[in-house]
Amino acid sequence: MIGDVIDQKVRTFDPTAMRPELRALITQEVARFLHRYLKADLGNMVHHSLLALKPGEMIIAKVEAYSSQDIENLILGIMKRELANLELLGLLIGVLLGISALGIEYFLPIR
Repeated sequence: MIGDVIDQKVRTFDPTAMRPELRALITQEVARFLHRYLKADLGNMVHHSLLALKPGEMIIAKVEAYSSQDIENLILGIMKRELANLELLGLLIGVLLGISALGIEYFLPIR
């Protein structure tokens, strides 16, 4: 009987009908509680989750699922992208050194 009354009240509860200052106080206290709880237990929860998920084994299984051709294509794609960036960096350094050498030769000739 009491359970039915509580169930009825919970279902018909409308938080927008509360006074704004009371709603703000409840929100602030709930946020403070969650912050303390997460600050105290989040590291422990992550540790236990990692133990349960075993990410190392998941990574190994995913890598083993690739064919050698897929891995080669993946590595070649990464190399191509990174070497292109390295070429651009070399171009920038070369231009800067060239301009510097021209400036030094123009303003401080060795003759």
